[in-house]
Amino acid sequence: MAGSFNHCLTAGGNSYRGTDLLENMGDMKEAVEEMAFMLLRIKQVFGGESLLEKAQREYYECSRGERPWPEYMKPGIEK
Repeated sequence: MAGSFNHCLTAGGNSYRGTDLLENMGDMKEAVEEMAFMLLRIKQVFGGESLLEKAQREYYECSRGERPWPEYMKPGIEK
């Protein structure tokens, strides 16, 4: 795939690398669709409603500066 979840991760797949490898809106669309599919599948298989809600809440807390970003979400970190 030209744009995928893996393009947003470091080589080991353990940290967010950013969106630099997503070169155009087509790549971005593919990456977002892949991530949405994976999250919805997790929700179906594992009943992950509370898991996903917690992750969403934590994301917004970090984006508003209410808590620090975890190391794995700091763009550009290569591990």
